[in-house]
Amino acid sequence: MLGEESTLRRKVWRIIILTQANQLFVHSKKLEIKYLEEKVGR
Repeated sequence: MLGEESTLRRKVWRIIILTQANQLFVHSKKLEIKYLEEKVGR
């Protein structure tokens, strides 16, 4: 159980770190999609 927990924790930290590293890219991509959808909708 303890080994599983530390493995899971390591995976979670890896995801958090990757997400933080890619945050600007992800945000700009989402904003662009949102903006394009609004333009098409009007």
